Amino acid sequence: MPKKYVTLSISIFIALFTTLEVVGQNTEKKKKGFIPRYINSIINDTVAQKKSQFFIYPIAGYRPETGVEFGVCPLYVYYAKEDVENRLSEINAYAFFTLNGQYGLRLNHALYSDQDKWFFLGDLDFEQFPLKYYGIGNDVPKDNIALVNATQIRIKERVLRRVLDNFYIGLETDFRSLTNVTFEDFDEDISEENFDYPFGADGSTNFGLGLGLVYDERHNVLNTRDAFFSEFAYLNYNPFWSSEVEYQLITTDNRFFKKINERDYRLYH
Repeated sequence: MPKKYVTLSISIFIALFTTLEVVGQNTEKKKKGFIPRYINSIINDTVAQKKSQFFIYPIAGYRPETGVEFGVCPLYVYYAKEDVENRLSEINAYAFFTLNGQYGLRLNHALYSDQDKWFFLGDLDFEQFPLKYYGIGNDVPKDNIALVNATQIRIKERVLRRVLDNFYIGLETDFRSLTNVTFEDFDEDISEENFDYPFGADGSTNFGLGLGLVYDERHNVLNTRDAFFSEFAYLNYNPFWSSEVEYQLITTDNRFFKKINERDYRLYH
């Protein structure tokens, strides 16, 4: 497994938020330009508006394995039928590249139908990204023995129907693909000829199908306060529609949201 590392991610808009807000206050009587009005729309949390909203902002970050990373993050939010009594739906993406030649796209969505009867929750990840390989078992070296590079695709989707207040049940699917696998940068004590390649070194494709249960109290997934989210899923990966490996997977995801002070937050419920 890869070692743990600290990831630093900095939004270069943070400084602009503060600067433009101050400028806007000092020139309140003047007509604002496009960029100040755009930034102000994000600052003032306009997701409460009935109309759909679209935002886009750049990201800069750093990871030890990739070096400097640049990306762009679009965000689209809306209420079904422009009714604020419905839950807020969102689609967000993150496209990035690094100075070391890695790149990827991550797309997430949480979509609610009118009256919140249907809930579509999903993630899509596409990455050309390296992973440090340390070997198999408990007795592994402190430093990685190779670098694994591959094209990774994962698509996880849930189609859920509300059966009780805040409680949803439905179909859950999980597609995972690992292709174009190469082992690079071997340790100096290991040659490529005598390297013991692990199972799956040639790549794999797996598809899981199963049942998903979700309890979701969130009304605003983008700006959640005082809510609880819980997901339980059972997935069966069968060789009939996947690689030669058969296995079952049980996952649970639990999140608790709580305000940390008594400030006068504007809640959009």
